[in-house]
Amino acid sequence: MIIIIIFIIIFIIIFIIIFIIIIIIIIIIIIIIIIIIIIIIIIIIISSSSSSSSIIIISSIIIIIITITITTTTIIIIMIIIIIIIIIIIIIIIIIIIIIIIIIIIIIIIIIIIIIVIVYPKITTVVSNI
Repeated sequence: MIIIIIFIIIFIIIFIIIFIIIIIIIIIIIIIIIIIIIIIIIIIIISSSSSSSSIIIISSIIIIIITITITTTTIIIIMIIIIIIIIIIIIIIIIIIIIIIIIIIIIIIIIIIIIIVIVYPKITTVVSNI
């Protein structure tokens, strides 16, 4: 049982590490996308001659950036919530396993005590009678 508990703890640690790596990758991707969009905006501003069209393009790109950031942040928040729920479930399972182990140990001890108190004296009296 101790081996199982250790395995579960190791699993939790690995899971958290993987989750952190995924978040870092997502953040890097977001940063790259934003940089690319900014570069595109700069190129459009430089290349565009009419000011009205460039304003429309810039505003649309800004909207795109906002939507991307909102979606990614919501995804990250959802992932964090899922991870927290999984960790809580695993902790509850570990606690239940520990409680079951303790109950089993207590039952075994009680059985041993009953055997010692009730059965052993009878055996000794039978042996002494013989």
